[in-house]
Amino acid sequence: AGVMSFIGPVNHVGRSWVRPHDLQLQLLPGDGADEAMIERIVDLGFEVRVELVRADGETLRAQVTRDRCEELELERGQIVYVRTASERVFA
Repeated sequence: AGVMSFIGPVNHVGRSWVRPHDLQLQLLPGDGADEAMIERIVDLGFEVRVELVRADGETLRAQVTRDRCEELELERGQIVYVRTASERVFA
């Protein structure tokens, strides 16, 4: 876990650790995507932090561009599907 503090905020997904930038949000279910509800959206300027809760109660933080947030029309309480960019997973 010491290495994880070096990389910054991470999410525990399955047996892996994933950075918020490496979580992808989509509106439709897909392979390897977990359903989650948007709990909070935080405007960070050109990026947006999306705080999510999965059905199992696990919390996740994703970070997307403002354009992607607007494209998906993200809002609090919305159900989305979250998957990892597998090439950037820290095991």
